[in-house]
Amino acid sequence: ALEEMSGGIDHEKNNKLTIIRNLSSQLSEIMDEPEIDKKMVQEMSEKIIKTTDRISKIIKGLRAFSRDGSLDPFASVNVKQLVEETLSLCKEKFHTHGVKIEVEQISENLYFDGRSVEISQVLLNLLNNAHDAIEKMDDRWIKIGVLDKNENIEIRIIDCGKGIPEEIQKKLFQPFFTTKDIGKGTGLGLSISLGLVESNKGKLQIDNSCENTCFVLCLPKKHVSSTSVAS
Repeated sequence: ALEEMSGGIDHEKNNKLTIIRNLSSQLSEIMDEPEIDKKMVQEMSEKIIKTTDRISKIIKGLRAFSRDGSLDPFASVNVKQLVEETLSLCKEKFHTHGVKIEVEQISENLYFDGRSVEISQVLLNLLNNAHDAIEKMDDRWIKIGVLDKNENIEIRIIDCGKGIPEEIQKKLFQPFFTTKDIGKGTGLGLSISLGLVESNKGKLQIDNSCENTCFVLCLPKKHVSSTSVAS
């Protein structure tokens, strides 16, 4: 999974660098013209800035995801930023495989107390699981929604599947249980994710009231005994 994610990130990074190179070359040619189209130069400059910002976001997300956050203190984590940085690690893979990603509007001012590295790892696992579960369907989509629940926040990962049978749900969070093809899954992702969520004083559940497959990650905004620091 890490190898596939790395390949997708490398592909997207190279695409972005190609865009920057082409735009820079075009800007150089424009500067040699007798009359310079300032509006065109401005638009091209803005594209370069947006593209470099995108590369920066990918690198930032990868740096955060790849380290061990188990010893980090609880910190105030911006939900929107966390979701965006996590998506930067898998968006190219989903796009390549024809999976549409929809992110519902997330408030800029929504925070929770926790370890951002661990929750990012959980989100990426849920997203990759959703991708694998729907990869053979015709209309493939995944939605991410965030709800403000007074003392808690909920992050909901919904895919186009029609739910999970009850007999499988009972085993889903057990170590080494997997419904994936041989060689594609270890059966450890959800059990590890559950442990990470619980270490952040949260809950990881399946919402059976949803007509599609829906995993719900519930996290407290504040820990009474925590000494949170700004992230």
